Amino acid sequence: MPLRKLQFAEDFLYHVYNRGFCKMPIFKVEPNKDRFLDKIHEYRKRFGVTIESQCVMPNHFHFVVRENATGGLRKFISTLQLSFAVHYNKKYKRRGPVFEGRYKANLI
Repeated sequence: MPLRKLQFAEDFLYHVYNRGFCKMPIFKVEPNKDRFLDKIHEYRKRFGVTIESQCVMPNHFHFVVRENATGGLRKFISTLQLSFAVHYNKKYKRRGPVFEGRYKANLI
């Protein structure tokens, strides 16, 4: 994949979002949503990001995130999506993408 045009910087706010592959409802079942929320809180501490606001809907998510450590936001969201995708695919005995491509991010 090509490099991201937006480079993240410390102490700035970003709107980060993505949705399920082909708009599939990946958070419709409560245990899936709970797992995703648990991982958000685990990884935000590990990678040094502050979640200012979050919204997890049945087929997509939105975050307003502040990067506190250089490279933390990229590592946070990549690890979050990858770990959830591995869990989701194992749980439902499926293969392939869970999220619709690379996450999107905008500077606020």
